[in-house]
Amino acid sequence: GAWVWANGNEKITMRTVIRGGATGICQGPAFPVNHYGWKLIGVRLNENLFSPYLTSGKIVDTGNKFNGFHVEGNNSDLDGKTVVLYIDKMVTSALTVPTGFLDYGAKVDSLSKDVTLNWGVNSEISISRYEIERSTDGTTYSLIGSVTAAGNSDTTKRYSFTNPSQNLQSVKYRIVQITNDGAKEYSPVITVLLTGIGNAIVTPFTYSLEQNFPNPFNPTTTISFSLAITEKATLKIFDILGREVTTLVNNELGAGAHIIEWNSSNVSSGVYFYRLETSNYVNTKKMVVMK
Repeated sequence: GAWVWANGNEKITMRTVIRGGATGICQGPAFPVNHYGWKLIGVRLNENLFSPYLTSGKIVDTGNKFNGFHVEGNNSDLDGKTVVLYIDKMVTSALTVPTGFLDYGAKVDSLSKDVTLNWGVNSEISISRYEIERSTDGTTYSLIGSVTAAGNSDTTKRYSFTNPSQNLQSVKYRIVQITNDGAKEYSPVITVLLTGIGNAIVTPFTYSLEQNFPNPFNPTTTISFSLAITEKATLKIFDILGREVTTLVNNELGAGAHIIEWNSSNVSSGVYFYRLETSNYVNTKKMVVMK
């Protein structure tokens, strides 16, 4: 397979084609290139399809009539031109490799001190599950739970796992992405320092959009959210018919927590929606104005 980088705005699809000479032997599914960052696209090898090309041993052995793979735009149009990308490189490993993490982090409930881990991935190919490991001494990690993966997906997937802190003052977590074949990818360590109610320190940051407070409200409410990285973000309010009411945020913000206040004096009572959107994250929640 091949890793493809995109900016989230390309209206094309791509696929991996295994080939011998000028003939395609087998091809993978067409993936929409609608992601941001890196994503793995590819095709699982079927040994039976390659038997006419093998003179000895395995597919990648010297002398076989197999000359790699190419990644092609499948009937795509980019900048007014049909684009076909050829990347001829011998395949030497199974496709079912971990696809890695888009972002990762945690948040702490100020009352219960439960720790909720959050993470996202750009895509999944033959991913089985995510295991969560915890360390209280910073060295030895123990398995505390797992989350079943979507398995195969060409769009961003987000997951979460909640763990009671059990009055711990400092705890470290890591998330393990495991393929169906048993290959593993570890997230960087997520450190949580529980320094008192409402004062937990978490590194690194993650994406989140909290329920506004108070709710219902009149006339003001606050909306809290977090960004994993510094990037442009928009926070917009919509009415129940989907019409935009106002834009609260439309600029670059730093990684970490943010709090925005909305004054609803100029709108009538009813149900409204607020939507946070970045290049890596989109979430929408409902709120009620009651006058």
